[in-house]
Amino acid sequence: MRRQVLRGVRRLATKCASPAFSPIKGGPYHFGREVSGVDLAAPELPAEELLAALYEHGLLLFRGQQHLTPDDEMRFASLFTHQADDANQSYTGGAGTQHRLPAHPSIALVGSYNVRDFHGLTASSPGVYNGWHPDQRAWHCDGLADTDPPPDLTTMRCLVTPEASRPVRVQYRLFAQYEVAREGTSLRWASGSKGDTDESWDVNLAEGGATTSPVSGKRALVGSYHVAALRSRGRTLGFDEANAYVAAAWAPGLEEGLLLKHRWRVGDLVAWSNRLVIHTATSTAPYRGKERLHTRIRMRSTPEHAPQAWVE
Repeated sequence: MRRQVLRGVRRLATKCASPAFSPIKGGPYHFGREVSGVDLAAPELPAEELLAALYEHGLLLFRGQQHLTPDDEMRFASLFTHQADDANQSYTGGAGTQHRLPAHPSIALVGSYNVRDFHGLTASSPGVYNGWHPDQRAWHCDGLADTDPPPDLTTMRCLVTPEASRPVRVQYRLFAQYEVAREGTSLRWASGSKGDTDESWDVNLAEGGATTSPVSGKRALVGSYHVAALRSRGRTLGFDEANAYVAAAWAPGLEEGLLLKHRWRVGDLVAWSNRLVIHTATSTAPYRGKERLHTRIRMRSTPEHAPQAWVE
């Protein structure tokens, strides 16, 4: 499978400098890598090395990429496993309200901003999570709530960030108890509200699903505060029972020392696999009234790699 996935990118991995991958400063060692020696605007990219590294480490951080064009961002995002015709299809449900670049409909602008003729887009946004508690986290994987099949790859690039913004937290899901679907293991799902946003919860109501990396072959537990994209489902849980289940299921990776807490810098581009990591949403409250602007790309998975409910 790994050879099949990589075969399509070998033609891009011509004579380029080999990238260096190092643990992210201040972050955990077991996932996430900072990439040096790569300018994502270069005409040739070390595609094979980047693809293998993303699915090995779950998340890649590139510094100093503020000069990229939309074409550069799309070229990089297209290196990974996605539907070839995925133009604008990953922006459905709640994400469908986000402003996108007219000539690049897979690139959305997220944050609190007012832009004029930004690559053809004139638009403003007050931010999305204005009613949330400042410490609300809402762990999730992108697109599970509204896109079928949901995105594998997400990229975000920081263009403007306020000093008061909180770090985004990222959790790796490949802990031993989730790597193999052991006999008798069951994931459960439930649907309902995210809960009271006046309170600060590490874990909201969520549903679980299992997914397999096409490169590493490892299985991971994915989840969101609600899931519309699962094609098979286990037993339905009530609100309280679902919260108790998710708190127990996700607890192994939620210790502070195991989390990547990334504080954005201008020029940062972060790419992650929604198969391998979950991350927090960002409340607008800590930087209300200040500008925050990121580009975001969500690349929809191929159907055979969509998460499935993991049932007995």
